[in-house]
Amino acid sequence: ADALRFERERERRVSELDDKIASLGRFIKSDQFRRVPSIERNRLRAQRSAMLSYSSILWDRIAEFPAPGSRDAGASQ
Repeated sequence: ADALRFERERERRVSELDDKIASLGRFIKSDQFRRVPSIERNRLRAQRSAMLSYSSILWDRIAEFPAPGSRDAGASQ
């Protein structure tokens, strides 16, 4: 039960990260973004890129975790 709760919490947090990535993407496509100084626009684009990479890595890690109750659950490497 605790492992399942932990997995769901982890997935919820990565989903929240994905929501933030989507919001930043919408902002980058907006007219308001064009009024941001060039150096900040570059930083925001770099931030979005890093967030995308981080999210991808987290989802890959989640996919590799064994399902709670499976034979590999709780095994350490």
